[in-house]
Amino acid sequence: MRTTIGKATLTTEHPASSHNQPVMVLDGRVYGPEDMLGDNPAGAAMTCSDAVCGVGGRQMDQPAVAALCQWLRQSPANGPRWIEDARRAQTAGVAEFADEQ
Repeated sequence: MRTTIGKATLTTEHPASSHNQPVMVLDGRVYGPEDMLGDNPAGAAMTCSDAVCGVGGRQMDQPAVAALCQWLRQSPANGPRWIEDARRAQTAGVAEFADEQ
């Protein structure tokens, strides 16, 4: 599986992926849902999932939403909230993503 979301790629084809769980690859680095991205445009550190699910605006097709939800499930603490946000955005016709990391 391989799908692009903004500047990032969700994939199970990377060596860091295991048991068919996707990883996010951005600028050659591999991220999980809880990994920190560094500074966001507001200047505060944020998780990769918060950046992907909460900033900007981009439409997503069903395969991309499915891949995103599979990736988000790797976070027991925040995954359910992020998945609900992604599905709600898809239902509304717009999924939110960060264009700048």
